[in-house]
Amino acid sequence: MIFYQNDLLGLSRTEIQKEWNLCWERFSKLNPIMDRDELVELNKRFDNCVEAISAKDVGDYWIVQSASNHRTYYVKKNLNEGGK
Repeated sequence: MIFYQNDLLGLSRTEIQKEWNLCWERFSKLNPIMDRDELVELNKRFDNCVEAISAKDVGDYWIVQSASNHRTYYVKKNLNEGGK
């Protein structure tokens, strides 16, 4: 079993858009050579934004299409909402 975690699932599109904008602002200020590790982390965060916006709510589960590895995940809601 593959564990999938995305803290943006269940947030409104407005909240996800705010996170997207924060990432984009940070992205535009980075040096691609000097800040490579941070760029990799920001890319993962962008993927989480895309996945959260496109996720389908089907009752007790989210159906999430991965942005990076083209897999489909079925995420039980109570597992993803640990800190909320």
